[in-house]
Amino acid sequence: MQVKPSEKTEKKEEKKSTENNQAKKPTKTKEEKTKNEKVKKEKPVKEKGKKRNIFARIVAIIILLAIVIGIIVIALPSPARALEEMFRDLKAGKMSDIDKYVDYNSLIDIPALGNLEGADSTDNDKILYEDLKWNIKKIEKNEEEAKIEVEITNKNYKNIFQNFTKKVVQKILNNEKPSDEEAGQYLMEELKNKEVGQTTTTKEITIRKEKGKWKVVVDENLQNAIFPGLSEAVNGYGE
Repeated sequence: MQVKPSEKTEKKEEKKSTENNQAKKPTKTKEEKTKNEKVKKEKPVKEKGKKRNIFARIVAIIILLAIVIGIIVIALPSPARALEEMFRDLKAGKMSDIDKYVDYNSLIDIPALGNLEGADSTDNDKILYEDLKWNIKKIEKNEEEAKIEVEITNKNYKNIFQNFTKKVVQKILNNEKPSDEEAGQYLMEELKNKEVGQTTTTKEITIRKEKGKWKVVVDENLQNAIFPGLSEAVNGYGE
C-alpha cells in the first residue's frame, strides 16, 4: 500500500513539531543542579544550627541564673559572713568598719595591750593582726545564735609579752622607771620582732543576732583566739 504524499508531509510536520517542543523545554545546567543540591544540603544544616543556638541560649540563661542566685546567697547576712568580715577588717586595719561585726573596744580591752597606746605609731592596731589567718571548720546555728569552730593563726603573744616584760623588768632593776612612751616602744619592738613566731589555736566563736544583724560576741574564747598565748603569759607572770 502506497502512502500518499500529503500523509508524508503531515508526519514530517508532526515530527518537527515534537522536536521543536523538546528543544523548547528548559534544560538544567550543571550550575543549577549544583545549586539545588547545595540548597538541599544546607536546609538540614541550618535547622541543626538553629537547634544548637537555642540550646546554647538555654544553657547561658541557666548559668546566668545560677550566678545571680549565688551572688544573692553570698550577699545575704549570715554568722559565717560576719565572722569572715571581722577577720578581714582586722587584718586590713579597717578599724572604722569593724564595729559592724564586733564591739572593737571590748575586743581590745586587755590590760597587757594598754601599753601600746604610748607607742609613737599610727599603725598600732593594724600591727596586732598583720599575721592573722583563719579557717572555719564547723558551723552550728539557729535563728538567733551560731557557734563556729575556727582555726586561727596569729603572732605568738606569749613570747611577745614575755620579751616585753623582760625589758621592763631590766629597766626597773637599773633603778629606772620606764615611761608610758618607753613601755609602748618596747611592746612595739616585740610586735615587729619576727623571731617571736606564730601560733595556731582552735576555738569556738559565738555569733549572735542583734537587731536583725549578726555580730561576733567578745568573750575569752575570741580574745584568746586572736591574741594566742597572751592570757597564759599574763597569768604566768602574775604567779
